[in-house]
Amino acid sequence: MYQRIKQSIYPGRVEDSEQLEDVKIDNCTSNSHRGDESEYKDPSKKISLSNKVSDIFSYIFKGFPLYLASGISNSWFITCCFGIYTKHYLIYKVSKKTPADYNKMVKNIASNMSEKNIFFTKIFQAFANNNNLVDKDLFHHFIAYTDSVKYDPNEVDYNGLYDLINIARKNGDYLVIESEIPIKSGNIALVYNAKLNGKNVIIKYRRTNIIEKFNKSIEELELLVSISKKIPYLRDLNISDLFEENREIMTNQLNFLNEIKNINIFYEKFRDVQNICIPNVYSYFTEENPCAIIMDKFEGSRIENILHEDKHEYSKILSRFNLKCVFYDAIYHADLHSGNVIFMKENIKCKDENDKEILQTVLKIGIIDFGIIGTMTREEQDVFFTFFKILVSKNHIELSKFITESLSEKIDNSKPTISEGHKNILINQISAICNNVLSNDTKFFGGEEIYDINKILKTQNLQFSKFFCRVELAIAISENVCNYLATNSSYIEQMMIAFKDIFGNDIDELL
Repeated sequence: MYQRIKQSIYPGRVEDSEQLEDVKIDNCTSNSHRGDESEYKDPSKKISLSNKVSDIFSYIFKGFPLYLASGISNSWFITCCFGIYTKHYLIYKVSKKTPADYNKMVKNIASNMSEKNIFFTKIFQAFANNNNLVDKDLFHHFIAYTDSVKYDPNEVDYNGLYDLINIARKNGDYLVIESEIPIKSGNIALVYNAKLNGKNVIIKYRRTNIIEKFNKSIEELELLVSISKKIPYLRDLNISDLFEENREIMTNQLNFLNEIKNINIFYEKFRDVQNICIPNVYSYFTEENPCAIIMDKFEGSRIENILHEDKHEYSKILSRFNLKCVFYDAIYHADLHSGNVIFMKENIKCKDENDKEILQTVLKIGIIDFGIIGTMTREEQDVFFTFFKILVSKNHIELSKFITESLSEKIDNSKPTISEGHKNILINQISAICNNVLSNDTKFFGGEEIYDINKILKTQNLQFSKFFCRVELAIAISENVCNYLATNSSYIEQMMIAFKDIFGNDIDELL
């Protein structure tokens, strides 16, 4: 099993890992016979110590170039990132410094950096979702870019793609792939239009080299995270904990069998919810070809194309989706950016008060891409429920107290527990930040607030808990989408309304 895992993750190092395994086996054999002198008297069974030493040194020196190459590669990666930023920043500085020049600089940096590491696409995607940080030009650019990640034709497994037709035929179905040109190209997979028995579906097919590319990107990201620990501002953002808590979630994107399991979980949870649509997935394709997923296609609009008058209703629907996920189902979509939300309209027949048949427009939201989801324990649900209850009550003192006592943990467990006096000092300091956020209807807890609070916590050997780090990204991404939709009221007000609709006004009894 270990060998198969190593082969799947590091396909280029199978020979080395086999040689290492042989050395380990031989050494175990040598140790187990050390007390039997007859073995040493028989030349045919004698194990040469010099040969074993030679084998070990041979392995070490054979593997050394790989480690050297890795070090050089990482150094080159850092140098390139710094060079890309410096180049385009200097070009901007010598320009007229107009908004158009600034946007051009950001676009060039984003494009060049994303080619170096696939996770930079996610970083710039976060900027796209946070419409407070970018103007409309950059917003639309990033939204389009994250669905049009560059790919090479060599990354397409055409044989595997067209073999899906045979898989469908064996199961009594008829599949037609409409074009070899993908309609979307993401970091992990390419997406194609198709028809299954005449019904519109999409094919999500994994890039051929993605495992190697993904592991290299993770290694480079680890390097950047380690560097962030040395930079004061970044150190207080808890990037290291954020990365460690989300590493496994990120890796799960590569496992399409896991993704169809996630889709089916959400499909069952929301099958009776009228205005939330989860795609039906045809699992037998993935079971036979784990590089592919085929699911129903949603026809709708992207977030930047919806009508202004529809935003408020879509915001209500999405708020209720998030609350049901967390408080009823103990799951959450960990990558709910705007590209994974399809905004749909459906005309349904109904009767008016005069019993006359009319067409009524119903707004719906389709949720896609379940490669990254999170789960919560009952204890975590209770913690988050209390956090949200205090948040919507806008009690900044209670919120700061809850953050200090329930959303933080020790950095160094060997140090003594914080005293009551120092705890009260922390609560008062954090309370000022909480009050600034809760008194402003257009603000929510973002990176700036998290940084400021974490900096205060660290003065007393505390930091945000790993649980909070685990859900922090998911909350932030979803919150940015809801903020874009919220027009008649703020995001926090929209969530408060949804919270009371679901749980009622007397929510204390539910704790």
